[in-house]
Amino acid sequence: DSFFSYEVPLNATTSSQASRQHPAVEAALLVAEYAAAVAPELAGPDRSPGYAEWWCHSKPHCAGHLLHFDQADDSQVPAVSTVLYLSSEGVGGPTLVTDQAMDDGYLASRGWLCRPKENRLLLFDGRLLHG
Repeated sequence: DSFFSYEVPLNATTSSQASRQHPAVEAALLVAEYAAAVAPELAGPDRSPGYAEWWCHSKPHCAGHLLHFDQADDSQVPAVSTVLYLSSEGVGGPTLVTDQAMDDGYLASRGWLCRPKENRLLLFDGRLLHG
């Protein structure tokens, strides 16, 4: 297995044109703007995103991906979590998002599947268990 993760403060990137031109940072800013526009109930009307994180991993075909909560090293959870699908369904399968929140003390009673489709963007409450 291999894994890497990057985190960038978005407020710092808006002041630096050079860093804003990096494709990954530009993509993170576009996703943040899109999330605020289409899901204001998640992002909040007066909230601007403080940071973006993106990661990638490579696993054997049958390894799957564990259910998890998104959480920063300082224990904060994102207002909005996203999954950007780069290709259509093939290896990997759908993403499951449950109604179990990290801070509510209840187990999941419902779940939703999102199937991969090229350029599909899944947005959901960042406190929810998913994988």
